Amino acid sequence: MTVDFGMYNIYWWWRKKMSSKEKNRIFSFNTSCQSYNDITRGVFGGVWDSFIDKVMVEVMEKGHRFTMPERMGMMYIGKYKPNLLKKDGTLNKKSLRTDMYETKQLWKKHPELYRKKYVYYTNEHTFGYVMKMHWNKYICNVRNKRIYQFYPTKARKTELAKAIKDPNISTDYVDISHNSYNHNYN
Repeated sequence: MTVDFGMYNIYWWWRKKMSSKEKNRIFSFNTSCQSYNDITRGVFGGVWDSFIDKVMVEVMEKGHRFTMPERMGMMYIGKYKPNLLKKDGTLNKKSLRTDMYETKQLWKKHPELYRKKYVYYTNEHTFGYVMKMHWNKYICNVRNKRIYQFYPTKARKTELAKAIKDPNISTDYVDISHNSYNHNYN
């Protein structure tokens, strides 16, 4: 079963949750709205998009951790080193991603290796670490939180890849390896 919560759901949660004191305070920031009912989904969506963009810049380029409101957990970029070798010493292909461009080039040069030999990404630019957006649900107080997952959009994954490969950005992301993972939120 797939359930997706988007900006539409967040807008209606915000409308229901906002107190009357907060409703009056919001108009000092948005002059195009004369009353609480003037804050449409479009206005809310514009504010929401700019907010998320700024948060993602802080998380991706500066390595900050974003604690979500209502105790929904924490978002950050985590890094880990995949297990490259199995216990018997062979290559663990499940932990590596196939570089299809280089693999196809290899198959063109050597047709006898077609579907027998693959080229894998080694992540030499990150010293073997793999980075991913991580939702830490340790502090989340939602029921059945184990079944919820976070999948970033392709655009956010592309932004993360650019931030990692950018030589002007040198950020040390949170190590989420199973053996060194800790719950230090400082």
